[in-house]
Amino acid sequence: MKASTKARTRIGAEAGFAWRRRVYLAQDALEIDEIGPAVIERRRVYFDDVLAMTYHRRISVAALILFALCAVLCVFIAILTFGGDAAVVGAVCLVIAAFFATGFVVHLLLRTDVITIYGRRTMARLTFTVRKARARRIFQDLVARIRARQAQMAASAPPVLPNPSPPADA
Repeated sequence: MKASTKARTRIGAEAGFAWRRRVYLAQDALEIDEIGPAVIERRRVYFDDVLAMTYHRRISVAALILFALCAVLCVFIAILTFGGDAAVVGAVCLVIAAFFATGFVVHLLLRTDVITIYGRRTMARLTFTVRKARARRIFQDLVARIRARQAQMAASAPPVLPNPSPPADA
């Protein structure tokens, strides 16, 4: 195992249909592992290269559409099966539709917390669907680490001398 992978802590993960993203906290950077169907890519956002950080909430339109379609489908099946011998199937479909409707409402109310860190060359994104306090704690920790690292870099940098003014024409 390489030395760079030993001293890192996983602080976030995100998954899509055919990819996964894991974000790790290293000593002086964030490491992002993106795992696709055929490619594994590792990127780093160094703390001294960070230009901006954002913390915001978003609504996933895809999740809302999925919840709504599943709920409507279950209600449609329940309506079709309530008249005959399959009334139990209709009742079960209504219960399942209620779960999807609850997921729809909960996602609308809670939203997804997103922390985005912009570096000079790369970007890292952490998403938190449920654990909001953890998202705020990680954001505050990252801000403190980045500020400390950038202050350390500014203190060790040589002073910048002002440009001499051009000679006055007489």
